[in-house]
Amino acid sequence: MTFIRPLIIGIVLAVSAAAAPLPQPSYIDVLILPVGVEPLAEFEQIKSAGTEGSAGGIQVKEVPMDEIPPRAVYIRKNDKAYYSIPSNLNAFGMPIRIPVADTEIPLFIKSVSPGGGMEPLATVTLPATRQCVLVILSKPITSKKWTKPLVTTLFIPPSEAPSIVLANSSSAHSCGVILNKKTGMIASAGHQILHPQTPSEGPPVASLSLAIAAPDGRFRPPFIQEFMPLRKNFSEIIVAYDTTEVESFRFAAYARGKIETGKFLPPSVHLEK
Repeated sequence: MTFIRPLIIGIVLAVSAAAAPLPQPSYIDVLILPVGVEPLAEFEQIKSAGTEGSAGGIQVKEVPMDEIPPRAVYIRKNDKAYYSIPSNLNAFGMPIRIPVADTEIPLFIKSVSPGGGMEPLATVTLPATRQCVLVILSKPITSKKWTKPLVTTLFIPPSEAPSIVLANSSSAHSCGVILNKKTGMIASAGHQILHPQTPSEGPPVASLSLAIAAPDGRFRPPFIQEFMPLRKNFSEIIVAYDTTEVESFRFAAYARGKIETGKFLPPSVHLEK
């Protein structure tokens, strides 16, 4: 299957000059998704507590906290409390509905330093219309540390029509798309929201292929090549991320999930000590 390079499509975030109050009650539905290669377990030798010279054993080496993606992202509720939004590597959950009062919403993560408090992560500027906010966290493939995640924000509008949300978290490579024989391109850190036509006959599906662009302008083998189901009120979401050649000869992998329009969970509250 051949990919053709058309106009590159990137993500554009509107930034307002200052936060503006919103009519009450107002809210946003937030979904946090860290993406990246699952770290392989490392082992280390342990010494025996018995007689000198006796054989020890092997145990799994503990992963440093700064090499683990944030397990939650927080939005300030008041001076002493934060709304907590769960965050799990390559795993989708249900959006969390958060009450908000302004159009600019600061996001925080916990510091991994001993005794550290909250650290700023990013600020989300809300669109004029109410939408689900997907916040993608990633890091360069060459780095092990998650202390300064790269943040990409996607606004997914509610829609009864089936949609496919394609996001490219790579900071270095574009991603080629073929959807129902139509070609396209997603720039690095870009996304597209597509509304494919439902077939008049047969099951409601869309033909989809995705492949990462190589430095010479050609494309790697597709990392997705399949028929995707289309369901009313659902958005199918695919987020591509970089891998090394050791992890995949396609140089990419992906996280996949779906959200249903109007479905959400209430937030839990974290009290800051």
